[in-house]
Amino acid sequence: MMLEIANSVLNIPIIARGRVIMPGDDAVTYKGRGGADFRQADPHRHIHDLVLGDTSRLRDLHDTPMAEIIEVLAELGKRLSLDDNPLLQESFQLALQAGGLAEPILRGVYDALPHMFSAEGMAALVEKTIGTRYIDGWVPSGGDYDTVSIRAIGTRQLHITAGNVPVVAAMTIARAGLTKSDILIKSPSNDPLTANAIARALIELAPDHPVTRHIAVAYWKGGDEYMDSQIIRTSRIDKITAWGGMSSVKHI
Repeated sequence: MMLEIANSVLNIPIIARGRVIMPGDDAVTYKGRGGADFRQADPHRHIHDLVLGDTSRLRDLHDTPMAEIIEVLAELGKRLSLDDNPLLQESFQLALQAGGLAEPILRGVYDALPHMFSAEGMAALVEKTIGTRYIDGWVPSGGDYDTVSIRAIGTRQLHITAGNVPVVAAMTIARAGLTKSDILIKSPSNDPLTANAIARALIELAPDHPVTRHIAVAYWKGGDEYMDSQIIRTSRIDKITAWGGMSSVKHI
């Protein structure tokens, strides 16, 4: 049975690199779309939990073999069945209330989540777009430059995701692992739970894995100048990916 969300305020945690921070005395209530209001720990008090200031702390993820990363992500995919995952069921209900998709379409979107973590598909994607050798280590350039080697290095990223299609959350988490990148996901107000639910499933599966330790998820209101000034710094974020129209990204 799906969780009843209407006429109630849902408690949503901040996900901070393997930790689940539930709202407590510092909780902030946000107006969600369609009356789907939710509470979360005040993100102003958890900025240092959300960002990675020291790039040397990416070493554990960079040193993890891609085969191992794909293995753990594929196992995560098996846990993303809507029928079996209570966190995704909660996410589905909230997205149904707050989003703009009809139930049959939204259900089809959620049913596709496990397939996005196919081991074969992820391995092919890495090989085609980057090259497994290049993400796992230094590759000699060859030719006249025999003293030069090349490597693809994961970065610290802020992802401002869209809520109208929940697969964006799954895609973001999968591709962060496949590029060995540290990510902070700013969830949208009409889907504050999908990325959260996937990250929590990963914590349950592999709480100490480097991929888990390099995912943070939180919501804060767009245009929050304090959050933006503290997070969007070159000392903390290397790249930004933003989904949405001008109203969604103009504050960046």
